[in-house]
Amino acid sequence: MKKVLIPLASGLMLAACLPETPVPTKPDPYWYRDADADMFGNSNDSLQQKTQPDGYVANKGDCNDDNAQINPGITETANNVDQDCDGTIDNGFNYIFSTSTIHSTDFGALENADIICQQHADSTESIVPAGTYKAWISNSTESAADRLVPSANPYVRSDKVIIANNWIDLTDGTLIDAIAFNERGTGAADLHVMTGTDYDGTYLATNCNDWTSTDAALQFTAGLDNQGDKKWTNWGAAPNHNCGNAYLLYCIRQSDDGIWYRDSDDDGYGATDQSINAASKPDGYVTSNSDCNDTDALISPAAVEITTNDIDDNCDGNIDNKWYIDNDSDGFGDPSIELNDTDWPFPLVNNNDDCDDTNPLINPDATDDSVNDIDENCDGIDGQ
Repeated sequence: MKKVLIPLASGLMLAACLPETPVPTKPDPYWYRDADADMFGNSNDSLQQKTQPDGYVANKGDCNDDNAQINPGITETANNVDQDCDGTIDNGFNYIFSTSTIHSTDFGALENADIICQQHADSTESIVPAGTYKAWISNSTESAADRLVPSANPYVRSDKVIIANNWIDLTDGTLIDAIAFNERGTGAADLHVMTGTDYDGTYLATNCNDWTSTDAALQFTAGLDNQGDKKWTNWGAAPNHNCGNAYLLYCIRQSDDGIWYRDSDDDGYGATDQSINAASKPDGYVTSNSDCNDTDALISPAAVEITTNDIDDNCDGNIDNKWYIDNDSDGFGDPSIELNDTDWPFPLVNNNDDCDDTNPLINPDATDDSVNDIDENCDGIDGQ
């Protein structure tokens, strides 16, 4: 008990005893069982005491305490096991396989080919790990290179053999080894794979009328999955194969790593059209893709605009910060009225492409009438 003095109205003091305030004590730490002695403990097996017990450690990051080769300190390899305990199996590896079954050339949208790949992968997760799988295939509006995510990490077969070290290696015309394995980890049942795609991922014209036909009179570009050169995707024979039969598809697991953009001029800003996926920053790449000229370090979003050089120095889409009055509010400015003050009270735009700023029906987006002697679309020619 603690004695305190309480003042009274009479001026006297009253002695009273109050209970002592307890001093908080630090709780004993938790310790986690480390059965495999890899210095990472099991979160489901713990003790709370002041000193460290034998066979226990202070962290609980182990996802398999029976195997010393599985813990957060391990480097992941392609073995269909989450070795580094990050919750993702074989992260950093892009699996590629030929389908174990053949398919019609009339599957319509490329997304339907992706669905076929996903179904094959999902049916054998004990062989190829879970993830998003897409088909290596192109049509007249979308190439495989546009559809798939380039990765800086290795591409591996279902038998865990690396066939390319990265996207560049995959698309340079030579594989380390032929693909030649299906999602079950066995040799493909058929050698011929429909692709419509060249070795670099670009579109090739023959493709069964954009994969909507089984007409045997039509052809498509095929690959041979037992080949390690360009023939893996473009056999090169003419004609390749007719669209009346069924063939395999190539399927590739999409990278789940971060996106990095090429910074060729080393100004800290990357190009929008040059990206790869990687778990960590590759040399020469950055996270920003806002550079409008990746060959000149003086041009970037961090630059100060020079208003006299006819260049968009700061990548804001406005050259020299010039603005033009848009009297007819059609989104195109009058080239005869140039301003530098963005607070000007009139409607302003950052282009001077209007050839008649008094008529909103006349601008570069308009359709030209060929019989009225008026250049509606501002191309300098009537009727074009």
